[in-house]
Amino acid sequence: MFLGFELMPTNEEWADEIIQVYIDLRCQENDIVFLTYKDLAIRLGRPGQERLLARPLDIVREECQKRQIPDVATMVVSKESLVGGEVKPSTKAASKYNDWTSLRQEQARAISFDWKTYKD
Repeated sequence: MFLGFELMPTNEEWADEIIQVYIDLRCQENDIVFLTYKDLAIRLGRPGQERLLARPLDIVREECQKRQIPDVATMVVSKESLVGGEVKPSTKAASKYNDWTSLRQEQARAISFDWKTYKD
């Protein structure tokens, strides 16, 4: 805290937190594989700040490539698409992939990846 104000984490710090939140989630005994932007913000301890996740999620993509793990950012989807069964990230996030097939392949990779054995 600085002069009574909480300092915001950097986008890079948020990206690291997002990856860790997802790894922790997948290592638990539950069936959750997709998160909405709102759910992610809550799990990060930042309820109501889901609109601030775009840049950190871009960094997540880069960091996942460096770590040679599936792109965790593809698993963060809009509530509407989750409820509708489409499980799509935002249009901007999806544009990082050449086509929907590539995006779906990355999501499948994240679903099948053994997160319990991953060591950073």
